[in-house]
Amino acid sequence: MAEKTSLKEFVAAYVENKKKSESEESYQKWLSANGIDSAGIYGESIRDISSDYEKRRSEFGKNAEGLADIGLTASGYSDYINAAAYSEMQRRKAGAKAKLTENEAENRKGFSDYVEKMRESEEAAYASVIDKLRSDGITDFDTAYEYAVSVGLSEEAAKAAAESGTGLATRELFQKVLDTIISKSFNAKQAKSYALAAGLSQKDADMISAYAKNINEYGYYSDGYLDYIQSKGNNK
Repeated sequence: MAEKTSLKEFVAAYVENKKKSESEESYQKWLSANGIDSAGIYGESIRDISSDYEKRRSEFGKNAEGLADIGLTASGYSDYINAAAYSEMQRRKAGAKAKLTENEAENRKGFSDYVEKMRESEEAAYASVIDKLRSDGITDFDTAYEYAVSVGLSEEAAKAAAESGTGLATRELFQKVLDTIISKSFNAKQAKSYALAAGLSQKDADMISAYAKNINEYGYYSDGYLDYIQSKGNNK
């Protein structure tokens, strides 16, 4: 039987997969559907700021003759006006840059929250699938896997849940069969037939049969051997 994956192991693997999911490609897909167009907003702001600055420079040129007429050409006043316009442009650009940083941070947080919600959702679905497989006694991996996929688990999560769920169901079934053959004093042949009919594997049925043979054909009963058989069933 395939190696089982515990919920803790699954979560650890999910965290690792989360890092992979946070690739730039995944982020860009999320951004296009849910995020703020920070680059677009920034670009538009810069264009507006540059346009306004050029308009002010143009206006300054038109007013240059007027400044000359009143004797302010060499006074430094014209330089002051031009510098003020440039300073205003730089201030606005810095503000646009700060807004870009703010929007990008908000996008990253939104994406991180989205990934976290997805993790919590899949973790809950994973645990629910395992419990369903165990409670319904589903021991066939393919059946379990198909069910896990049908409820929305990813391929990797479905495989892990199917392994864990069928493992738990098999252990419980093994214990029930063991209890029955002890209570009914089945011989080896009866025990094996019963185990196979109950859905245990050939290997499990052989272990059950061997135990029944010891206690019924040879009159041998050992708590130690019973513990051994039970541990075999619990280690699947």
